[in-house]
Amino acid sequence: MKRGPKGVLEESAAGLADVLEPGGHLALCVPDPELARPFDALLERKLEIPSRVHASLTRHFMVYESR
Repeated sequence: MKRGPKGVLEESAAGLADVLEPGGHLALCVPDPELARPFDALLERKLEIPSRVHASLTRHFMVYESR
């Protein structure tokens, strides 16, 4: 079944948040920060660094912390 990045992140968010110990960190790299929205409800976003790769491509490095 083909899900794409959005589906994979939506389906993975709760499981990844569950395995983090309190104060644990999760790092993501996504092409669009909207893809990380499922994590915003479960974890605290500590850092977001956009990194321009070339004219039309930016990667967003994000770090979340377990509450």
